[in-house]
Amino acid sequence: MDLDRIDRKILNVVQRNNRLTTEELGVLAGLSATACQRRLKRLRDAGVIEADVAIVSPGAVGRPLLLLVSITLERDRADIIDRFKQAIRRTPEIMNAYYVTG
Repeated sequence: MDLDRIDRKILNVVQRNNRLTTEELGVLAGLSATACQRRLKRLRDAGVIEADVAIVSPGAVGRPLLLLVSITLERDRADIIDRFKQAIRRTPEIMNAYYVTG
């Protein structure tokens, strides 16, 4: 999908605040609210905008601490790695996990 200057402006704005009304977004992008709504729909339908998400304050939900932890497994066997991945998935305190090789 080819993105023009206005599409890029809309994307820039909604990445910072996707709760703006189409009227507010239209003012920032130089479009009518209806034109903005059409472009947003097109961007979503094309998969350019994958999701609208909420960023939750860790402190507000009782998790004020954020850690980045590096873990090294003694063995690189597939069954050990799979068991470790399953344990991570069952642990709700772990928000993200990355498997780095090489």
